[in-house]
Amino acid sequence: MNETDRELLLSEFNARINEAVKFSYPVRDGELQLKVANSLAQYLETLGSKLETVREGADPELSNFVLGLFNYMTSAIRLLHMWLAIRSDDPGEGWNALIDAQAFARKAMRAHDVLLNQLEEFNSYLLHLEETLFPPQQFVSMSFTVKKSKCSICNDAFHKCNHIAGRPYNGQFCTQVVTNAGPVEHTALVDHPYDKGCRLTSYSKDGFDVDTMTLVKTPSEDGDTSSGRFKAIGMRSGI
Repeated sequence: MNETDRELLLSEFNARINEAVKFSYPVRDGELQLKVANSLAQYLETLGSKLETVREGADPELSNFVLGLFNYMTSAIRLLHMWLAIRSDDPGEGWNALIDAQAFARKAMRAHDVLLNQLEEFNSYLLHLEETLFPPQQFVSMSFTVKKSKCSICNDAFHKCNHIAGRPYNGQFCTQVVTNAGPVEHTALVDHPYDKGCRLTSYSKDGFDVDTMTLVKTPSEDGDTSSGRFKAIGMRSGI
């Protein structure tokens, strides 16, 4: 990919991102939002194919550049999914979509600095949406012992290789792949979790389960009339 091709790719990408941002308002028509989200998903597949192609060229800087674009676009798509979920009266899925959007935006910032300023502004916007659209959430964190893990880049034992989790290497992020883990030792309430998708989803009160997002009460499934029980999402698949 020469410099001209790179500039054309970035120009088309920015046009797509601007389209996503244009429809990131609650008053936009839902069908149009869905149409844009689906169109961007198709474009994301094109970016994915391009990423695989440039990785074969053994140009780490270029590969990380396309990796950044891929994650930025994924973030924009998940933002549209948030609006669609809220429109469908599913604030729990809306929250998950927003937290995913934040995570992918941070990954894009780590991948390459070409869009750093733009991404910092976008990520601030996502944090603003979290604070203004959703009530404060109580987060949870699970503790367990990792007995064995490997590096996603070289497949060597994670503690032996020189790759660093979270950093990009020729178009892919290094992750610690857990292959053997002990049982959950405890679950704690925390203010600053690794994943804000892990949260309390309901609590029991006088025989009802109260949704932490909507405050809608539903009869407890087991008929328990006690108070003080909680339901939570303790772990999600990695992003």
